[in-house]
Amino acid sequence: GGGAIYVNGNSSTIQTTVLVDGCHFFENTTASSGRGGAIVCVGNSTNVARSLTTIQNSIFERNGADRGGAILALNASVNINNNFFNANQNAALSGNNGRGGALFFQNTAGNYTITNNTFVDNLSSSGQVGRNSSSGSFSITGNDYGTQSHVGLTNSGGTAGWSLTPSS
Repeated sequence: GGGAIYVNGNSSTIQTTVLVDGCHFFENTTASSGRGGAIVCVGNSTNVARSLTTIQNSIFERNGADRGGAILALNASVNINNNFFNANQNAALSGNNGRGGALFFQNTAGNYTITNNTFVDNLSSSGQVGRNSSSGSFSITGNDYGTQSHVGLTNSGGTAGWSLTPSS
């Protein structure tokens, strides 16, 4: 996974902190079952605080993966702020695996904050942002989804920790 960046914070003893600021991710892809077209962030399910990734002020265009066309996060703490997501695509547009045209958050733990991003024409059968998790925290505020009719959040594992305030 991770067509451009793979953040491996799956350590019980080492703190992993990554800042992605002012980057342009264009046409990154993964293998047919790969995840996170541009970036994958993996943390430790028993201690998500060991992995913190901040992605800000960046552009994600025409990236693609099986889950999370631009970014996939798994058991990690991830802040996604002030980015532009355009024409990213989940590979499984018509099947049950279609999860998150731009972003997908997966598994049993993680702390995710998605603030002041712009999403335009990101494609997936489940919306521009998807989540499959039953614990951790998830906050999404002040984002612009444009005029795309198929947007929203998919949550197939409960609503623990959700704080949702989409602006449009």
